[in-house]
Amino acid sequence: MGEDIYVVIAPDEDSRTVSFMSRESLLKWINDSDVKQDNNFLSCIPKEHDPQYWDENDILVIKGYIVVPKVVEKITKRTVE
Repeated sequence: MGEDIYVVIAPDEDSRTVSFMSRESLLKWINDSDVKQDNNFLSCIPKEHDPQYWDENDILVIKGYIVVPKVVEKITKRTVE
């Protein structure tokens, strides 16, 4: 398993941005940036998955890691006449 990453969906002017951050980058962003006092960190994925319908102050942080599917079985079938 690789290094944990944090996917951050946050308001940015008239839209939302999706950022990928390390733990250190996330903490720096939260403590040293334009995260406002009135921003709301969501505790779950909203029922409305489309962020354009979220409250303008909502921020969603998802902790995870990158997954690369591996081939378990590969079947190749050929025929000739």
